[in-house]
Amino acid sequence: MRTAQSERGRKVPPRGKPVKRAPYTVLAAAKNRQVWLAARRTMVTASDVAVILGVVRSKYYGATPFQLWMEKLGMLPEAETEEAAEMGNSMEQFNASLFKQKTGRRVQREQQLLRSTRYPWLGATLDYTQQGDGHRTRGVLELKSTAKKYNWPDSPDDITQPGVQCVSEPHLKWQAQLQTQLLVTSLGYGSISAVLGQPVFHHRWRDFNAHSQFQALILERTREFWRYVETKTPPPVDAFDNAAAREWVKQQPEGEQVELSAGMLEHDAELVRAKREFNDARKRVEYHEAQLLLAIGGAASATLPNGAIYEIKKSHVDSYVVKGQLRVQLKRKEA
Repeated sequence: MRTAQSERGRKVPPRGKPVKRAPYTVLAAAKNRQVWLAARRTMVTASDVAVILGVVRSKYYGATPFQLWMEKLGMLPEAETEEAAEMGNSMEQFNASLFKQKTGRRVQREQQLLRSTRYPWLGATLDYTQQGDGHRTRGVLELKSTAKKYNWPDSPDDITQPGVQCVSEPHLKWQAQLQTQLLVTSLGYGSISAVLGQPVFHHRWRDFNAHSQFQALILERTREFWRYVETKTPPPVDAFDNAAAREWVKQQPEGEQVELSAGMLEHDAELVRAKREFNDARKRVEYHEAQLLLAIGGAASATLPNGAIYEIKKSHVDSYVVKGQLRVQLKRKEA
């Protein structure tokens, strides 16, 4: 059967034959950083997924769903710096060479932002892809470089952070990123290769197959998050979101008084109680610190009968003028 031709001269399938869509489209190359950053804001990327799943939580911008939501709407700057990105790219080539030596597989640098065709709110930038060793087809290769061994602990002694429990396995945030990359590319397997430092270098790698249950959870949570972005509705906040919430208030137009719902009464009561307890605790801290400081006097350190040691640290702080900025405070008045 002769193949029909389109108006532009491209080959198209004969009538009646279904068109097989590619699993993803290419949006931008990572080397075009500004274009790449702008494209990332139009979807949930693989590196965002651990935040959405709650695997990562911290006070740093971009490390909670609310902060990530603000990033996607352009209310917060991207967390990653240019220098960090350049250093990460340089380490990737070294990391990939170690993986290639240990596995005998072929590796290929990618560095392009992909959007899933089936799940258009989901995307990923692949570091490398791999193929080889006699029985594997093409797969994803995710490369990591970090000084923190708790991201891939070799023994219980390496676990220094709460919430990290998996010995001899990479951190769940890395596994979530890899499973998202497999979703976007429709590939069946991938590997995580990590160069770990502190105090000396270690290299570890491991294969992972596509995990249907893990991927189903990723799809559910990321789709729910993206609805918040599409509707510009803030997702739930947590204790790490105080600074981001203040930044959000700064960007809102000023208005008149609003009536809060009855659901805010609980937050009001808890805030009053917590502040009272905080002030009482701060007074106790300052009182007992003063007693110890007077007892230590001019000594550099002091030892207690129970073996505890206090040290006095002195440092010079240069004086400077702070540039004026908008500050957000929440003050309460009795009714």
